[in-house]
Amino acid sequence: MSKTIVLIYKLPTLYEILSEINDLLNFELQSSLDELELSNIISDKKKTFVVISENKISEIQGDNNIILSNFPIKVFNLIEKINIILLKKNFITQSKININDYQLDVNSRALKIGKKKLKLTQKETEIIFFIKNSNKEVSISSLKKNVWGHSSELETHTVETHVYRLRKKIKDFFNDSKFIKSTDNGYKI
Repeated sequence: MSKTIVLIYKLPTLYEILSEINDLLNFELQSSLDELELSNIISDKKKTFVVISENKISEIQGDNNIILSNFPIKVFNLIEKINIILLKKNFITQSKININDYQLDVNSRALKIGKKKLKLTQKETEIIFFIKNSNKEVSISSLKKNVWGHSSELETHTVETHVYRLRKKIKDFFNDSKFIKSTDNGYKI
């Protein structure tokens, strides 16, 4: 994943100051003095960005615009403000995982499709997350080891029961019996 771009818009002195400590920053620093360059960056949906400017830029939605109108400003306070925005963005981005037509919200432990939202337990969320992130079918022993963190103390029956109940819960709520598929070698999504 590429670093977030922090674009300093029409503030060349601030850019120069931050450039001096660029190797200490956890974001990519860029400067822009014209609207075309700014427009190109904010229109690229693949890039994550924050723009620092003296005025609100109407094309920029949400918390992506830091407005600096009160000078002087302490550089470390500005960096802290940028890092808080980036942490919020990462939390939201990493929280929501698309699985076919569904969205798994890891933070709120919910599986959603459209406006329907099924609450999950922590263990159910971990099961779905682990199976989804596996490149192959997941065996019961692999689930036992990676989701429960046990080797032999946990009975295989416990894992099978959890997966069975999760599959039934999804089938009853979404009428989808194929979300977690049972195979000869385990489970897959």
